[in-house]
This record gives sequence, C-alpha cells and structure tokens, in this order.
Amino acid sequence: CMIDDFIEMLKAQNQVFEDVYEKAIRQRIEKYANVIADQIRSRTSEYELAYHDPFEVEMVCEYKGGAYYWTLVCPRPEWHTRPEAGKDETLHVAAVKMSKFDGKIHEYLSAYTTALSCLARLHQEGWDKEINVCLEVYSAQDNQSKDELSFSVTPMEAARTLNDIYRYAFFEQRYEAAPMKVIEEDKAFKDNPDNQTQHHTEFEDNSDEGKGIKNLDDLKSKLLKDHGPWKFFKKAHLFIDGNLGYGSRFKQQWAYVVGRQKALVHQIVDGKANESFVTAAIAGINDSINKKNFETPFNQLNEYYLRLCHNEKIQKKAAQNRIDKLREACANIQKSIDNGGGWLKEKNIASPGFISCKDMAIKKINDAEQLIAHFSELLNKT
Repeated sequence: CMIDDFIEMLKAQNQVFEDVYEKAIRQRIEKYANVIADQIRSRTSEYELAYHDPFEVEMVCEYKGGAYYWTLVCPRPEWHTRPEAGKDETLHVAAVKMSKFDGKIHEYLSAYTTALSCLARLHQEGWDKEINVCLEVYSAQDNQSKDELSFSVTPMEAARTLNDIYRYAFFEQRYEAAPMKVIEEDKAFKDNPDNQTQHHTEFEDNSDEGKGIKNLDDLKSKLLKDHGPWKFFKKAHLFIDGNLGYGSRFKQQWAYVVGRQKALVHQIVDGKANESFVTAAIAGINDSINKKNFETPFNQLNEYYLRLCHNEKIQKKAAQNRIDKLREACANIQKSIDNGGGWLKEKNIASPGFISCKDMAIKKINDAEQLIAHFSELLNKT
C-alpha cells in the first residue's frame, strides 16, 4: 500500500532506523489518513476520487520557429477523477498535506500541475472542449473541509501552459530562485486587485513593482525565514551564497519574474476570484437554514404536531400561522439556492461544496413539506 511505499522511501533516505520508529510513524500516518478520508467522504458524494498510475504525454513545444518534442512525465499524480464526454465533464483533483491549510496559491500547485497534466493527456486524445476544474486540498491538521478552487480551461490551453513552463525552463533557461510561496506575498503580485495577469517586458524599469522584496538580501531572508520555502532545504547553502540567478538590476528582474510566474498560474489566480462567489453562495444557503430562519419555525410547528398527536387542543388560527411561517422559510431557502446556483452558473463554476450544501438544504425543505402535510391532515380531522 502507499503507507508501505512511504516507509520504504524513508528507510532508503536513512530517516527510519529501527522498527519502533517505523511503528510510530505508521500509526501517525494512519491517524492522519483517517482524518483526511473523513473530509473527502463529506465532500465527494457526487463523484469519486481515485488513485491513478503514473502516466506520460508526448508534447510539442514551439520555439523560435522550430518544433521540439518532449515527454511530460507525471510520476505521482494526485488523486483525481477522469472526465467523461457527455457525462461528468468536470475534473476534480485533490491534494493532501500534513500541515495546516491556509488557502494560499502555493498550496494548490501540486493539484494544479496534476490537473494540467491530465488535461494535456485529454488534448492528446483529441478532446478540446472547455472543462471545469476543481482543485481541493485536504489537511491532516484540520477536521473542517475546505472550499475548493474552481476555474474553466480547454485541454489545449492547459497544454500551452505546460509548454510555456518547459520553454521558460529549458529554452530560455531562467535560473532565478522564485518560489511561489515567496512571490505571492510580494507587493508586485498583490497589487492587481482585478486578478488579471500583468505582463512585463524583461528588465523594464517600473518603480511600482517589487516593493515587497527590494533586493537580493530581502529575497534570501524570505527564503530562509521560519516556515520559508528553503528553511529545511539541506542544500540551501550551495545556493544562498550566490546571486540566485539574478543580475545587477535585481528590482527590475524580480518584477519580470513575478509577472511571468503569475502568468503561469493565472488559472489559480482566477480560481481564487471564483472562490469568493462559491463562499457567498454557500453562505446564503447557510443563512437561510440557520436556527432563527428555519429551525425555529420548524420546531414550533413540530411542537403543535406532537400536541395534536396527543389529542391536545390547539387554535387553528395559530396553527395556520405556524404553517405559513414554515412555508415562508422554505421559500427563502429555495430562493437562496436559486440565487447561488445562478451566480455560479453565470460564472461557469462547478462547486462540489455548493452542491453538497444545496442537497442538505433541499432535504430540509422536503422534511418541512412532509411535516406540513402530516400536520394539515391531522388538523383537518380535529
């Protein structure tokens, strides 16, 4: 199983030496696995995430008028679904992390690269219809399931992004150290409120960019700080004493790198904007089914129903008033479902979190309608 593979990997790296440590590590992993499994089960009633074998995709990258063939290898894809034409045309990808999840862009990168790879494979198979992509991250440190990040993209666009990454790394041979965890905290990345990708001309002098990181020393400090991306990088000392790929005009070069990196993950940036629509849609439903707006009128009518079942007398006018209030509550729930669903449909956002919340709300409406029917029938007999 995957736990056995992980233990063997630790042994190969000389990080597990005795059986007692292996047992303790296994117990902790199994505990975390159960936490994550519970989260996944609570979110995936409409689809089934599955482990998939490694796969390869033959790619073609164009550069300076030439076509270059290369092989995309996805050795350890994250758990995902497989879209089917005419059926479920949404790609769900779920990443798992042991640490706390904060909803940052860099935490989605593993799921994002798996999604791009899956879409590139679909492109190779001739599928170029736009696909809804849902990226999810499950944390062993948090029992609460998280809202997913959603965006829409064609397989051709996904393949183009992967070719951009390949071109950037192997043809242009960019060596600048620029981890996304550092970049997304920088003012150059945050300054664009409409979430549209900024494109920079290399080394253009823009004094408004790069205010968060002003020089090479700032970057090195960010890399090595507590919880920084290089804090536990054992070979960091081999790089940190050098210029990390930057020249004498650091500020302008950094602004260019930030712009390029942002362009490569613009689907996630757009998805973060979509996330606010999902959150608002779910919040609207939750507000309509809270204690004040739904539970109170439901319990009040249920109290009258139980009194009738015990042959107690009640005033029909008061009873009808409670029926009307519960019907109004159901109408408000349905309105919140329609409004939220309308927003997401307009933005072409597929949200399992919204679907799960909607299903729960519909069940409450059905329970209320059933109570009203039983109560009305019993009331008419008295």
